[in-house]
Amino acid sequence: MDSYDAQWVRNIEAAREFYERTGRMPRLAGGQDTDPHERRLGRWLHNARTASRNPAAAMRWSAERESQLDALLPRWRDYGTEQASRRRWTARLAELATFLATEGRVPHETHDSIGRWLRAQRHAELSRVQSEAIESVLAGWATPPPGRWAARLDRVAQWSAQRGRLPRASAADRQERLDGLWLSQQRSRWRKQALSPMQVGALDESLPGWEHPDGRQRASTRA
Repeated sequence: MDSYDAQWVRNIEAAREFYERTGRMPRLAGGQDTDPHERRLGRWLHNARTASRNPAAAMRWSAERESQLDALLPRWRDYGTEQASRRRWTARLAELATFLATEGRVPHETHDSIGRWLRAQRHAELSRVQSEAIESVLAGWATPPPGRWAARLDRVAQWSAQRGRLPRASAADRQERLDGLWLSQQRSRWRKQALSPMQVGALDESLPGWEHPDGRQRASTRA
């Protein structure tokens, strides 16, 4: 590997590190405050994009270099679309923050549009900056309610919907008593702040008033 090839690989690694740290590609021009290191990487990326559009005119361009970029820096081509994508993503994050502030609950992953977006983020390739940005708005967002826990909640919610009330831990019926005990455990964990925000949101959505044995709702979150 000659010195030019070695520098090429170092540039890819530096651009990848920059993206993972900031959530965006380096920019060629970003105002007087733009870091010189970013400007250098931005110019290098600009030249790479130009060469890919007209490879015959590029002195050191090759299919191998293009493959390296595709493999190690998949979004290297997307300067224009990246800016629009980042604006849309930031707008959705703001929408999530507004939802939490106005609704007082975590969005439902099926019924709420922003909830579906949040679910999609768990499976997306997010930068560290993006993950931390969501975490600052909704702590614990990356961990959905465990499957067994969620299945139990669904069963209790179906029981409650059929009968118009919450199950009681003192009930004579065995299944109602077990569900009532489970719900009582959730209240105890909630008071100890041992439930994740996602679990609290799921309970709020599926069992309004679950925090109280008589089913009354919290004025602070449901006003």
